[in-house]
Amino acid sequence: MSRLDKALKDVGGKRTQNYRLNHPAKYLKGSQNEQKAANEMTETAKRYKEGTLTDAYIKKIENFRKKDTKKRRT
Repeated sequence: MSRLDKALKDVGGKRTQNYRLNHPAKYLKGSQNEQKAANEMTETAKRYKEGTLTDAYIKKIENFRKKDTKKRRT
């Protein structure tokens, strides 16, 4: 157990992850437009819960996520 975990255990707290735009930051990292990516995740979750997630929409999401990576300089 790390020192941080021991300190948190003594205090009675838990480790939490960073959130940006109501989503864990690790899912937004590397995106060209974080706001657009967050909106897409929210819309996808909403459609999933409603049961209206179609194959066409899933393909649209896949294409968006493929294109939404930051370009590396070589």
